[in-house]
Amino acid sequence: MEDVISFVRVDRVHEMGYTGRGVRVGVVDTGVYPNNPLIGNIETLDSAIGDDGVDEFGHGTAVTHMVHRCAPDARIVSIKVFDNSGVTTLRYVLEGVEKAVLDHGVKLVNMSLGSAIHMPVLHRVLESAKRKYGVVFVAASGNSGYGFVCCPGDGTEVLSVGACAVRSPRPGSVAMFTSRGLAITGVIKPDITAPGGSESEKIELAWLDRTRPVRGTSFATPVVTGIVACLMQAYPNQPPDFYIQRIKNSGWYP
Repeated sequence: MEDVISFVRVDRVHEMGYTGRGVRVGVVDTGVYPNNPLIGNIETLDSAIGDDGVDEFGHGTAVTHMVHRCAPDARIVSIKVFDNSGVTTLRYVLEGVEKAVLDHGVKLVNMSLGSAIHMPVLHRVLESAKRKYGVVFVAASGNSGYGFVCCPGDGTEVLSVGACAVRSPRPGSVAMFTSRGLAITGVIKPDITAPGGSESEKIELAWLDRTRPVRGTSFATPVVTGIVACLMQAYPNQPPDFYIQRIKNSGWYP
């Protein structure tokens, strides 16, 4: 984990005093396991599926841990949209986004999820929230390799994130599983990559009440979300594209 933090140099941002303080981050996922000491400041546990919002699967806890490491003082609003076996529907995702934006006033939403089916209605909802409420959506591009990008990571309205390696096969190399290429929306995605493991390395993250080695664009996405939270603290009340463009401009080619 420390390798991830130093690789993206967010530790230097923290030393400058920017830790996501005062920024509310929505994590639309499988919920969060609140008793794991690694996950940080959980302000709200909410659910679109009608339960208590507690993670019984593990994925959302891992994503939340990564957000916390990159923005340790951000306030996490966890919205559970998956059932306990890791299955969701478009209805639950839409309701989760609505809860994050309208019920909790979140301006930054992590979406480490994706579908092989292009869903225009989801893109319209995200675009509307971005335009009307100034919300930045950070979404995983998916784990299907070259030539296909998952929805909503294929959208022009989101900041789409792929995974890269920290060490192996070489620092910064794009993970082979990262979904990338020309999306159905007519744009090249992802917009940027961040450490999310590779075919030859994993990252140790919280998973329910323990830790687990993981890899995937799901875990690269909250790295970027956490960095955006730090940017929002440093430059508050800017339009979404202000943050999105700065993240895109921060990238480098290995």
